[in-house]
Amino acid sequence: MASDWKNMDTCNQMQLAKAVKVNWPTPRASEYKDCGPVGSKSHTHMDAKRYLCAKVKNANKPKEHLNPDWVEKLMGVPTGWTALDGNSNEWQNNWSGDWEGVTPRTTDNKKDRVDRIRMLGNGVVPATAAKAWTVLSARLNKG
Repeated sequence: MASDWKNMDTCNQMQLAKAVKVNWPTPRASEYKDCGPVGSKSHTHMDAKRYLCAKVKNANKPKEHLNPDWVEKLMGVPTGWTALDGNSNEWQNNWSGDWEGVTPRTTDNKKDRVDRIRMLGNGVVPATAAKAWTVLSARLNKG
């Protein structure tokens, strides 16, 4: 989750907080189903449970669902990484500035949206895995 900044050094905390600006929940594989219209019983329940789809839902666009392109950016994986045609292998490592750019958080039509959201749900943020690798490698090399 974006709240993992608490375990970083001060410089990285400030950089991440500036880039993210919002404490977004980690996506769940089940979020491909959506959360219902804003204010509905389903939406209210999922919002209280901190589901990402409920946090980004737009009342003016009730038929739109979580956009996998935006979730990829949130998770720090390459754009198109979950596309079933495998159209990207470029990693994004830039947390400075506006990481969202022009990518909308929701969409009403996206090829393979359900499968892509399911792949992104409950995933490990690559930066977290990289940090774990670095820390564990250092411990292994000391012993």
